[in-house]
Amino acid sequence: MEKREQERLKAGAEYKGRLILANTVTIKDISISGICVETSERLNTNNNYRIEMISGSKEKAALPGKVIRSFIKGTLRQGDETVPFYEVGLKFLELTDNEKQFLEKFLSELSPTT
Repeated sequence: MEKREQERLKAGAEYKGRLILANTVTIKDISISGICVETSERLNTNNNYRIEMISGSKEKAALPGKVIRSFIKGTLRQGDETVPFYEVGLKFLELTDNEKQFLEKFLSELSPTT
């Protein structure tokens, strides 16, 4: 079993993001330290990206992250084509205070209310 620094919260299919210089991704799970996404674009380990996210309250931020793992997960049919999709784990890099506030608010929207 993989040990994480922080608990990951499930995002669900309705939460989308976009890697700058890449394409739209589906956020699988996210924590204060990193994010796991699915994408149709292969991303190389150790490359840095900014992932643009929109919160449930429509706020937007582009957070810096470094690819720590990337592997092919399967394929999908898109019209006449079969395209691969990848699972990619990114570790957030040093965040500004505004980026941290956005991420904390984003995570609070995902947290189940007790």
